[in-house]
Amino acid sequence: MKKISIILLTLLTLIVALTACGGGGQGNNNDSGGGICYHTNKYKNSEYYTCNPNEQSCISYWCNDCNQNIDEYFPGGHTFVNGICSECGYEDGTTEGLEFDYYSDNGIHGYAVTGINGFVGSDIIIPSSYNEYDVVAISQSAFLSAHDIKSVTVPSTVRIIESDAFSGSGIEVLRFEEDSMLETIRYGAFSHCNSLTDVTIPKSVTYIESGAFDFTHRIKNLYVEDLAAWINIEGKEDTLRADNFYVDSQLITNLVIPESITVIPTYAFYELGSINSVTLHDGITAFGSSVFSDTVSKVYISDLTAFLNIDFEKSITSSAEAELYLSNTPVTEVVIPDGISEIKSYAFSNFNKIKSIAIPTSVTAIGDSAFSGTAITEITIPNSVTSIGSYAFANCTSLPEVIIPESVTTIEAGAFSGCTALTKINIPSAVTRIAINTFKQCSSLTEIEIPDGVTAIDGNAFQNSALKSIVIPDSVESIAKGAFQGCSALESITLPFIG
Repeated sequence: MKKISIILLTLLTLIVALTACGGGGQGNNNDSGGGICYHTNKYKNSEYYTCNPNEQSCISYWCNDCNQNIDEYFPGGHTFVNGICSECGYEDGTTEGLEFDYYSDNGIHGYAVTGINGFVGSDIIIPSSYNEYDVVAISQSAFLSAHDIKSVTVPSTVRIIESDAFSGSGIEVLRFEEDSMLETIRYGAFSHCNSLTDVTIPKSVTYIESGAFDFTHRIKNLYVEDLAAWINIEGKEDTLRADNFYVDSQLITNLVIPESITVIPTYAFYELGSINSVTLHDGITAFGSSVFSDTVSKVYISDLTAFLNIDFEKSITSSAEAELYLSNTPVTEVVIPDGISEIKSYAFSNFNKIKSIAIPTSVTAIGDSAFSGTAITEITIPNSVTSIGSYAFANCTSLPEVIIPESVTTIEAGAFSGCTALTKINIPSAVTRIAINTFKQCSSLTEIEIPDGVTAIDGNAFQNSALKSIVIPDSVESIAKGAFQGCSALESITLPFIG
């Protein structure tokens, strides 16, 4: 009975306390009159800080309104100010002698490193906070021409590196802390940094402004945290070049495009020297220009139809030894699948192991540079084709003969330029213009018939060809300068009567 009385007394005391102060503990909101207390009349009673991130810090207050302790908890961990923890005095090794100023731009607020004041040394570790605010930016020209700097470690809080921040400095190594929030690297941020050897680009970066690494010599190692994030960075051009390309610390020689990527932008992997082959998945829809440099010599695909549906801005690679592999088998003979209506621009450009092409009657157009630089020795163009794009067969140096069907009405500039083995070709009667450079450098072409109906012969159309004689039909109204320039074998030319 005595035990029950004690329990009832304890419960009664608790109820009274709850009525008076809303339950006590963190965030209680009662006042002395039984309503809500906002603890406006309080003073700090005690405080406890921990620099262990797995524990909690606590500040204890006494509320004079509800006569109770209120404990406020918050996560533990170091609180750095100028590189020193304000709680325990731990020094994180950040650099003294840096200048700071308040920064506010495009929703980013905090402090920015603005320069050096009294700094002596070669290695800079930028603190994550200054005056209890995050360091969010490295200002324009902050380390301009600071020749003594060798390495810079950027804290995770920095979100933007402004123009010319390190331009002309002696920086060799650029590092970022884990979980970096960096978003933007502005124009010229690392221009003229000719000692720069190692660069890390965090996965948080979404924009590298054109010219950010202008006039910086080729770096040795470029590290990125996430391949898809790197591909999706906007703005980057061809100024960030590296001997070795690493993804998540792994050196990349065979690049496998992630399934999540359907568009590969211009300069995505330009001049990244360790990449020598690339594997494309079937979902890719577009390919920018200068995506790869001449180091990429092997391209792997698994489906030819999917490959032919890609929109290419330029050749996949400029390598003189480029090879196309279909299901890991080298492609030497291409059979275009029936149903394809257009062989798109640059589709097979520079794949110089391809020797023959079979085109179905479903194809109506051959795009620009579609077969340029291939090793084709023969090709049959079906009578369904109506147009041949510019430089479509340019530099096909093993191609001796082409029969163009009468269905073709347009042959664009340079379509057969540089076909040094070409000895026989016809021009369909529906073609009205021989475009610029069409047969330029066809050094084995000794004769060709220009059909009645052609009205214009553009500049350099037959430049440096081996023509011995040429008859210009009455339909021709204009012959541009240089049309037959360098035709040293030309013995006779018949011109139409001009009133």
